[in-house]
Amino acid sequence: MATTGNGTALIKAFESCLKKMSNGMFTTYRCPANVPTIGWGTTASDVPSLKDGDIWSRQKCDDVFAASLGKYEAYVTKLGNERRANGNGLLNSHQFDTLVSFTYNCGPGGLSGNVGRAVREGRDSQVPEYLSRWNKGGGKILAGLVRRRKAEGQLYLGDVS
Repeated sequence: MATTGNGTALIKAFESCLKKMSNGMFTTYRCPANVPTIGWGTTASDVPSLKDGDIWSRQKCDDVFAASLGKYEAYVTKLGNERRANGNGLLNSHQFDTLVSFTYNCGPGGLSGNVGRAVREGRDSQVPEYLSRWNKGGGKILAGLVRRRKAEGQLYLGDVS
């Protein structure tokens, strides 16, 4: 399965393509967790050579984002296969998109706790609650993450608006 337009729109809505310079290029910035970041939330987990002061074009931001989605889709596909093997059916596209957004933002470790267990066990109604707990950056509750987790929870349950 691949991330749909709803999933990429969700990710981009919360990541934004940040730190645009006056010449139209983009430079790195430090996210609230103090991680060097560029473009659509790209960090060294996707581009190991990324460092403070790097400058990218909008096209490179878009290309790296598109190329990196496959890695996060693979983590979610593995989780979906475990879910199916447990007799809990396939993930639908909304659930898949949600989990890709979550994993893109938090990393694959987020799927090893309560979120992943609920998905594997087919406890879909509990997934939004578990997602909502991932609302901190740098040890502080961030309003943007509260909004993102709420949107992800809604999408997981099929609300695409």
